[in-house]
Amino acid sequence: LTASIFDSKYQGIDGVDRNTYFNSNYVFNILAGKEFTLNEKFSITLDAKFNYAGGRRYTPIDLDASIAEGREIRDWEKAYEAQFAPYLKPDLKIGIRHNSKKYSQTFSVDLQNFIARRNEFSKRYDDTRKEIRTTYQRGFFPDVRYQILF
Repeated sequence: LTASIFDSKYQGIDGVDRNTYFNSNYVFNILAGKEFTLNEKFSITLDAKFNYAGGRRYTPIDLDASIAEGREIRDWEKAYEAQFAPYLKPDLKIGIRHNSKKYSQTFSVDLQNFIARRNEFSKRYDDTRKEIRTTYQRGFFPDVRYQILF
């Protein structure tokens, strides 16, 4: 279990204190794992990971100015004032391991972001649609692995 609570600021040339890009204000992580021995050669592993963090900061887009210019215009007087929604990502990994004297083999399925949470990644101006569009991080991702260790 880890927890961090922080406030990351910088002072611009204008003397104004502002949030940095990294000022999400908090990060919490919980990790847990358990190995169940079936016999001398086989075991089942179960691992869980939970990440929760404040949303990343970004500089808002001035929609009216972007439409007028035909390109993305950021409102730098509000640098890093906007913040994405909190980040949430739970993972669950299930595996089976075979041990021998010379090597071990593991087959596992890692269900990353198994709740399919749509975490925001960026906001961009779309000149074709004349709107601000949000891009999201990868949602649910099953990672299947086979590993041999010598």
